[in-house]
Amino acid sequence: MLNKLTTHPALHFWLIGLLAFLSVSAFEPTPILTVQYPTDQRIAELERQWSQLGAGAFTSDAKANLIQTEIDRDILLAESLRLHFHLQDQGVQARLIRDMRFMYEGSEETDEVLLDQAYAMNLHVNDLVARRRLIQMMESSLRAVGERQPISEQTLRDAYENEQYEHLAPERFTFTQVFIQWDQNRRDTEQRAKEIFKTISDRSVQPDEAISLGNPFISGHRFVDQSLAQLTREFGPTFTAALANCRVNTWCAAVPSPYGLHHVWLSDQKLAARLPFDQVKSSIEYTLRNQAGEKSLSEGLSRLRDRYQIVGAPL
Repeated sequence: MLNKLTTHPALHFWLIGLLAFLSVSAFEPTPILTVQYPTDQRIAELERQWSQLGAGAFTSDAKANLIQTEIDRDILLAESLRLHFHLQDQGVQARLIRDMRFMYEGSEETDEVLLDQAYAMNLHVNDLVARRRLIQMMESSLRAVGERQPISEQTLRDAYENEQYEHLAPERFTFTQVFIQWDQNRRDTEQRAKEIFKTISDRSVQPDEAISLGNPFISGHRFVDQSLAQLTREFGPTFTAALANCRVNTWCAAVPSPYGLHHVWLSDQKLAARLPFDQVKSSIEYTLRNQAGEKSLSEGLSRLRDRYQIVGAPL
């Protein structure tokens, strides 16, 4: 039976065809992947955007970096299309269907038909939102190679020990304030503040009782365990710079802010303290994964640059 099969003409024909196919496939050149160099019009638009951002002089280095960024985006888009991301992502598809229904208002075609028409019109490339989404998907795909690598407990602990300065609970302040709102004449405000502070000092008025000598303050008069960052958002940097130099259980007189002057009784100041490992472990892991993802993206993009030819680049 085996002899009959091996001598059958049809089997010989099939084997010859298979060998021919494999031979052609083995020597067939790798498809050339290309992206277009930005046009003069596009480069001019990049320069206008640069100027609008107030990023400084549009130097030759700045121009080269912007052009490379533009090329990289086109490479990422081209690769996402080559991998058919536009056929897989529901967000992109929903955007294209919405565009088609906007362009053909009242159309009774199904979503599937409109989506096919959108692909035929290259809407997935020309629509800015869909285009940005496809680039982001390709970036995420490259990042994922690094982000999904396992991270050992020891690696996390080593990072905690080496970067412990980043894992500090911030310095915190607890104080009571007497608020003196700015008058139209700031000298009047300063004089009023001096008189209030003299009353506090002469009568040894306690902080909670002294509050009534000033004006109401929208956020209240007592602040507990507030960081400098929180207080800067509330009072501004001039206030927090002065507060950092105050002493505990002592009045700081006439601390300025955009709202007025503040007599501050600092009742507690907690110095920055190192957070325990278990409390910051997830944050360290997130940082390490993000770093690995950025490295993976950079390496992946470098490989793609080697695969793509830039068409129309100046000599």
